[in-house]
Amino acid sequence: MKTKKIFLLSVLTAGLALMPVEGMKGQNLTNLHYFGSTPSDGQVPGGLIQAEGTLYGVTYYGGTLGNHGNNGTVFRISPDGTHYTNLYNFTATSANFTNNDGAHPGGAYALNSTLVYSDGVLFGSTFDGGRFGAGTIFRINSDGTSFTNLHDFGGSEGAAPHAGLTVSGNTLYGVTTAGGGAGLGTAFKLTSNGSNLLVLHAFTATTGDAFTNSDGGQPLGGLLLLGDTIYGTAQVGGTLGYGTLFAVNTDGTGFTNLHNFGDAGDGVNPSGALISSGGTLYGTASDLVFAINTNGSGYTHVYDFPPTSGSYPFYTNDAGTYPLGGLILSGSALFGTASQGGRFGDGTLFAVNTNGSGFVNIYDFSSASGPPSSLTNWDGRIPSGALALSGNTLYGTANAGGIFSYGTAFSLSLPLPPQLAINRSAANVVLSWATNDTRFTLESNTNLNANDWSVVAPAPAVSGTNNVVTNNLSGPTRFYRLHRL
Repeated sequence: MKTKKIFLLSVLTAGLALMPVEGMKGQNLTNLHYFGSTPSDGQVPGGLIQAEGTLYGVTYYGGTLGNHGNNGTVFRISPDGTHYTNLYNFTATSANFTNNDGAHPGGAYALNSTLVYSDGVLFGSTFDGGRFGAGTIFRINSDGTSFTNLHDFGGSEGAAPHAGLTVSGNTLYGVTTAGGGAGLGTAFKLTSNGSNLLVLHAFTATTGDAFTNSDGGQPLGGLLLLGDTIYGTAQVGGTLGYGTLFAVNTDGTGFTNLHNFGDAGDGVNPSGALISSGGTLYGTASDLVFAINTNGSGYTHVYDFPPTSGSYPFYTNDAGTYPLGGLILSGSALFGTASQGGRFGDGTLFAVNTNGSGFVNIYDFSSASGPPSSLTNWDGRIPSGALALSGNTLYGTANAGGIFSYGTAFSLSLPLPPQLAINRSAANVVLSWATNDTRFTLESNTNLNANDWSVVAPAPAVSGTNNVVTNNLSGPTRFYRLHRL
């Protein structure tokens, strides 16, 4: 008897990364925290990061109140929603918005992550405050000790940093939305001890009613570091006036405008941080998810959000719109939040494959009530911060809504694919998987790269909580996989 070689495709047990996004619809969201619950609590949260088994973030408002106070916080919270702690309360500012530490971390829309973690230290930026009232770069230990204002912005080096930082070794990279000579912001790097700030690029002045230039302006989404090159997006400017995607070397040379937004059918005003995979950049503009090669070629729409209907503040559709907070990547799936749209007009959490297939509106934030100035609900509204992913659980924030109308922190667990087990029994191979998901069927093929996979016979028998198939080992080498119906 010739013994057959059998292979269980390892990708089947890779978890969330290979779960078809179509299987993620209709998941339950867990509310971890209602912001604004006490006078000193944070209000209007930015996105979250996960480090040391803990979630960290900032709030634009809240913290210590008082004359010109309410200037925001740095906080931490356990993944189950317990142990919410304000690590730092930004101090009150004077009448011209100056102080010693900064104010309003995360910027006006509390976009993206706004914090970055490195070796027990959190780094972040504030939109205003500091000695010149134009924002700061700060560091704080993850236990809340040793807060330090590393840099006060003002003037030609930039002002009003709006997005999270990128860290590499002892260097921080970031952007400002104002200042820089023309008032349209800068890209910069700074040593992590606060010394040696270098402006990598100052965005140039716009001209005409269309506000056009050659490079863009008002970058909101932070920077992506790949080797010796940093990539980012500018919300306005460019040859069409609707923003750009740019690259610049880490020494400040070689600035390149890779793409001008605003062509017919194109997106406009990109604001979220970029991510990369295999030489491709992914990002969001006002009404789409896009992909582009790192050399600027091959710009494509991964997904176009459908038009909305209704009136302020509830613009509704089936998918969401205005994905402000950028994307995260797991396997071949992109995850993000849309700040508006969805069934109730309060935003969505979505997933889509990198090839544009399988878009799923995973969650619609629930209908809000009350006057537009204080809309409340149980789960939050206007999710515009970056998501964090740990295992098969997504963590994020909504910067409004909740029972106090100042935002929420939430988690959402995604379904894992069934795990295919393979064992030898005498002259047979026994394959088994859980019966609790009926959307998968067992297939086999003698060629791993072929497309003509066939359903395995005999049909599975049920043994306890498992589907079980027994095949003889004789014959050619075979590969097995679970395939979603």
